[in-house]
Amino acid sequence: MSKYLILLSLTLLVSCASDPYKLTDKSREVEVLKRAPKDDCEVVTKVIGTHSKGSTELARNMARNKAASKGADSIFIEDEISNGSNREVVATAYKCN
Repeated sequence: MSKYLILLSLTLLVSCASDPYKLTDKSREVEVLKRAPKDDCEVVTKVIGTHSKGSTELARNMARNKAASKGADSIFIEDEISNGSNREVVATAYKCN
């Protein structure tokens, strides 16, 4: 019986793990800039979003999630790379005033 409960608990834990492609409430607020900002923003970090099944949109979502988790409120996408079905979005994350 205890083995069954442990297995059930692990299954529930795995099923509740966060989806790296689903935007969080915080990452929905991360603005995707059309141009690199000038003086009113501070660089937080570089972020890379990836998706192995061909979705650039989901790779962008991952980049926004990473930016939000680092305290950024904006990203500027530097490059979008396609390699077969792999997609990669390279962006700079900013904190703007």
